Amino acid sequence: MKLFYKISLALNLILLVVLLGAAVFGKKIVKDIVTQYIISPRKEQKQTMFQACPISKGAIIFLGNSITEGGNFAELFPEKNILNRGIGGDITSVCLEMDEILRHQPSSCL
Repeated sequence: MKLFYKISLALNLILLVVLLGAAVFGKKIVKDIVTQYIISPRKEQKQTMFQACPISKGAIIFLGNSITEGGNFAELFPEKNILNRGIGGDITSVCLEMDEILRHQPSSCL
């Protein structure tokens, strides 16, 4: 019976270590998978679509993540020349690397 308890205790400790490891490292693994298979391909698709659009010099360009992407700024400010370049999952440092911004020579980036 003592052997059974020792084996049970050892298996429970192993399970506990595995679960703690999954809790600590699992977030990163899930984030990496979502980034690789969902966010990156969608971002590439959006950037390709943006590059196919005509140049709009002096436009006001909205940059950001999914909140910006969902905004209909051209409708809210019809008197302004506005381009929405929000991409879900984007972060500021990535937004600032976009050649799309320079191509339009914007008057403002928001």
